[in-house]
Amino acid sequence: MVYRLREGAGLKSARLKRRVTTGVLIICLSSLGTATMVAAQPKFDNAWFSNLLAKSHIGTARNGVAIRAGENTSTTSNHSPAKTALPIGPMLNMGNTACATNSTKTPGLANSKLPQLQKLAEYETICGGTVTNTMMIFTSMPASSTEARSMSQSMANTLQEFAHYRIRPLVILEPTTTKGLINFSAYHKGAYDTYMDAYFQNLKTQGISDAVMGIWVPFPEPNIPEWDDTTIEDTAANIAKTAALQKKYFPASKVSVMFDSMSYPSGSHAWKGGKYTSLMPYLRGIPKGLIDSFGYQGFPWTPPKNEGGLSQANLSAGTFLQSGIAIEAARSLGVRDIWINTGSFGRSHSNVQNQEVVASPEIRSQILQSVLTESKKIQSAGFRVSLHLFAEDKAKVAEGNDWSYWSPGQSTISNATPVFKAFAANTRANGFDFWLFDVVH
Repeated sequence: MVYRLREGAGLKSARLKRRVTTGVLIICLSSLGTATMVAAQPKFDNAWFSNLLAKSHIGTARNGVAIRAGENTSTTSNHSPAKTALPIGPMLNMGNTACATNSTKTPGLANSKLPQLQKLAEYETICGGTVTNTMMIFTSMPASSTEARSMSQSMANTLQEFAHYRIRPLVILEPTTTKGLINFSAYHKGAYDTYMDAYFQNLKTQGISDAVMGIWVPFPEPNIPEWDDTTIEDTAANIAKTAALQKKYFPASKVSVMFDSMSYPSGSHAWKGGKYTSLMPYLRGIPKGLIDSFGYQGFPWTPPKNEGGLSQANLSAGTFLQSGIAIEAARSLGVRDIWINTGSFGRSHSNVQNQEVVASPEIRSQILQSVLTESKKIQSAGFRVSLHLFAEDKAKVAEGNDWSYWSPGQSTISNATPVFKAFAANTRANGFDFWLFDVVH
């Protein structure tokens, strides 16, 4: 999977992305902080940091202008993303690190056939019990009847493995095939209808039930040029078509959508002109009652060291996860459930010599607290909220970002481990479900 940061109009967010070559792509949870990062990160000093925050009175910033705590700011904007003043705001409640829902660990989880479930066993050890009941997996689309059969068999095996451990899969159905990217217009016109119908029919034939299906997300993040196409006219039709095919065979199964917080011009093939703006143009063609939840994606971003690093970063969820956009979208779809895909980087631009930017545990704690703050606004609007934490180390690949909280074998000594534990605990304390993404490397 290639999670990478893009800066369109100045922002950035991590991408759910893995080019598909064949079969099912399986990914999910991971950890953070390499040995280098652990050495570089100071230990938490809550008293010192609280005193600093009290003196500064600085909250977030918009367009480079600091906004003092308590000032009213809009939740949506059409301008380029603003930078964040440091410190960002309050940290998580570090006194609450009870990250398990109960003290019972999932039997045999470390022996699972799937790397993300194996990784989940590590989290259960750290937290002393059950951590989450929902994890992502990724798959592509069939480009022939033969592929529909083989891919459905692979997916059936994966879904059954999740069901065995009582973990609900969040299936990201990406518009890719063994032959390349899906043409949105061709899909809209029916070029893949036969293959997708056969795919879901084969899943049913192999004994997969509606409950075992979990939650499916067709055409994720269609408002950014991740798939080389952002054509508004095709997006709603393609999502609705795929959801209808799924529910033809699994009427009680769940279908969701996932949009990025930043949208790019319709038909865009380049990462230019992105804005935080309404998603309504993408949603108007989706019938109410067809979609069961709304997924919303936003991540912090920093430029490399030679371009200012954290001093020019977009670190506040008040900017990169604006609640108003999600609330409007969910109301349009007629859903009560909103799930948010986000994270906090420990290192960024690690793949470029001398350009690495390191975020301390304190900064990461502030980022995640800002996520909770935006999530509370969504909750206050009457929605049920789930927070999905992306926590995989991607520092050694093209993305160059480490989203994990400890390196392999370092979970008990990493200075960032308490941040993960506090975020999971604070998430539940606020009445949100906690989901996780990581995988054994």
